[in-house]
Amino acid sequence: MNAALYSRRPKFCGRCSRVTRLKLSISMPCAGNPLPPSLPMDDDTVTFGVSKDADKICSSRMIIWKAVNVVMAIFFLLCALAQVNDPDPYIWTPIYLVPCLLTAVVTFRKNTSESPAWKWLLTIHIAACLVGIVYLTILVLELMNGQYKDNPLSKEEGRELAGLLTVVVWLSIVDSVVSMKD
Repeated sequence: MNAALYSRRPKFCGRCSRVTRLKLSISMPCAGNPLPPSLPMDDDTVTFGVSKDADKICSSRMIIWKAVNVVMAIFFLLCALAQVNDPDPYIWTPIYLVPCLLTAVVTFRKNTSESPAWKWLLTIHIAACLVGIVYLTILVLELMNGQYKDNPLSKEEGRELAGLLTVVVWLSIVDSVVSMKD
């Protein structure tokens, strides 16, 4: 075969994980074949999509992502503090403190979110919240079929269900963004 073989090794941006450079390693199966004319002869690195504007966009996206993480961490911390007057704070305080902790870790410690312990805690917490969502959905549906046909958020079970849904949705967003960076 007379065609050249190429192996691509991408270089990722440290902030947003976009590919900024693509390094081509060229191996020729036959020494008599010349390089294709589209490849640079003197440098084996092909640059694409890199500009100062792209770097500014990358930086501004990271600032926005960190700001949203800080807001959500504070939100979950306030939710946990509001559970002091709840009849069962030993259940609901950890439900809100764990997302606060996981979000703070993603915000302030870049590589900690790649650790197996972080991923394990995230997965276990989402699974536990999903079990709670199923249980509370059944309770809310029973209440709505019975004497209460109003807004489900008017009852404590409906508000607890909304809280669990908020936790699961936010942790799923964090997990998907962290997974994209890996």
